[in-house]
Amino acid sequence: MKKSASWLRYRFLAFMAGKTGIEVEFVTSSWPNTLKNVKNGKADVHGALGQNAEREATFTFSGNIYTSALSIYIHRDLIGLSSINDVVPYRIGILKDSVFESILIDKNPDLNFRFYDSREAMLSGIQREEVKTFVTFDYYTFSDAGYASLNQLYPAYKRISVGAVDASYAVTKLNEYLLPFVDAGIAQITAKERGSLDQKWFGTSNVNAALRLGFTTGNEPYMSITPNGEATGLFVDLWRKWAEKTKTEVEFMPNSMDLSLQALQEGKSNVHIAYPESQIVNTGLPRALHLYSVFSNLFVSGLYDPKKGCRSWMEKNRFV
Repeated sequence: MKKSASWLRYRFLAFMAGKTGIEVEFVTSSWPNTLKNVKNGKADVHGALGQNAEREATFTFSGNIYTSALSIYIHRDLIGLSSINDVVPYRIGILKDSVFESILIDKNPDLNFRFYDSREAMLSGIQREEVKTFVTFDYYTFSDAGYASLNQLYPAYKRISVGAVDASYAVTKLNEYLLPFVDAGIAQITAKERGSLDQKWFGTSNVNAALRLGFTTGNEPYMSITPNGEATGLFVDLWRKWAEKTKTEVEFMPNSMDLSLQALQEGKSNVHIAYPESQIVNTGLPRALHLYSVFSNLFVSGLYDPKKGCRSWMEKNRFV
């Protein structure tokens, strides 16, 4: 079966079944039908579901299966979109009956959507350019084989973060008596075992044995990306030469400054190739080798009188 969000849920609950010795039957279907199956009794428990007011009226939630950051991905041809409000003129590709819609509407009720019945249908629609923005989980979608072609068209550094989804298992109000039983089984899964599952299914495990190198885009000529999404710059070439000398496979992960550091802190990348760490800009991460020095200069007008001070000179010349 193709790796998907549903498959992650199945594997997690299958792991729980192995811990408890209780036989579990998985009822598979398209995403919208998973909710219907629990409502009509074809399934007892929904493996993992995001919460909103509509669902809380029908289901009772418990526990946590996973938490995943959520973003709107922007086509590389769209310029100047840096906030959720900038996306209003464009239709956002979105999975039908997902919790994503309520999360986005809460942030801006003027957003427009193009709904898809499945992730596969959304992928096809994106490839046909029915939409040039879409919403999905971070570090998850682009690890699926079917989404590989989107990496260059929707560069990670252009995505707009809209929060995170906490997915919990759920039962109908009539089946609340099942929750203590499920809770007891989930509690037997250790933190280490959960971490291994997260790494495997959220794309944070290094299946290709490549060293994942994060870098901050927009810092030409030191590090950035080309129009077709390729890593480029002085530091990129330096690390490519390092990979050649050490015979190490590397993978470059472009992103904004904040997200590249977040990926490093969360273990989704191994190294940031060059970050301007200082006493003022301090990430708290361990510092490694001093790689490069960049010197900055302040240029002022020849009319500037240092004895009168900067503020006095700016006021006189109407700069404040």
